[in-house]
Amino acid sequence: MPGFARDRVRNEDAVKHLLTCKQRGQPATIDSLAGAVGLSNRRALGLVERMEASGLLHTANQQLQLTPAGEELAIHLTRAHRLWETYLTDEAGMNVARVHREADRAEHHLTPHQVDVLDEQLGYPHTDPHGDLIPRAAITAPETATPLTDFPEGVSAKIVHIEDEPPAAFSQIVAVGLKPGRIIRIIERNAVRLVLTDNQDQFSLAPIVAACIQVVPTISRATRENESSLSLDRLPLNASGEVIRLDPALRGISRRRLLDLGVTPGTRIEPTLANLFGKTRAYRVRGTLIALRHEQAREVWVKPCMDKLTAKNGQKGS
Repeated sequence: MPGFARDRVRNEDAVKHLLTCKQRGQPATIDSLAGAVGLSNRRALGLVERMEASGLLHTANQQLQLTPAGEELAIHLTRAHRLWETYLTDEAGMNVARVHREADRAEHHLTPHQVDVLDEQLGYPHTDPHGDLIPRAAITAPETATPLTDFPEGVSAKIVHIEDEPPAAFSQIVAVGLKPGRIIRIIERNAVRLVLTDNQDQFSLAPIVAACIQVVPTISRATRENESSLSLDRLPLNASGEVIRLDPALRGISRRRLLDLGVTPGTRIEPTLANLFGKTRAYRVRGTLIALRHEQAREVWVKPCMDKLTAKNGQKGS
């Protein structure tokens, strides 16, 4: 990378670090900046002097602070990064564990106009695949969240953010299927593991991995809904369910396809048959048969219709 481009990328990484410190209420210092951009303290000091001359930051009480111009640049980079992660996950189908590194590169090449166009094409998403808010003109304060390791046992919680560092921990969380928007609760906790449930499956995570998951308490309505509903892939064959919602983690092309097929809240849906290999199942929706893979059906939440269940139980008893 030419020297000018390398310096520009380093400046941009530096303003993002300062913005992150500001959001987290942490001091930004020469030491923290050096660690964030991979420089020695001596070279980081030179970087700060150049950025001060460029009007991107200033120092106060031995702390580094963004100028309005520096904060505007940092917000643009953050928005570009999170929208590109969303594009790669929702539209390009890339594994979410890989998108952070790709977005780290792309954010330095997207112009404000290109970011605006991308935002529009994606339908102005509210959050990225990690659950982070996507800023518009200014960074919105994140929800007050708690690391899962500090959350009380037995209380329902909504996952609002998953840290993508360290990558090994993030990959493990993604592999077990935990995503922002999922409702979970801790059912067992000890020094070596946390066991979670979403009322259907159980997940076992080491504390160091679980600490990457940020949660907030669920409101009572969401808790009741979660306890009275199940994912479509768990609906018994020839039973009937009413669609309650599509999982917030379902986005992009996959979400639009289900909506186009008529899988919308309030619609009745009925599993009819599974294929030979057990990877897909046919469902009757609005008088039409559609085929969904199990991972697609898992993102659709339904409330079982009692008339079908009652009729089925009556047939068994006769």
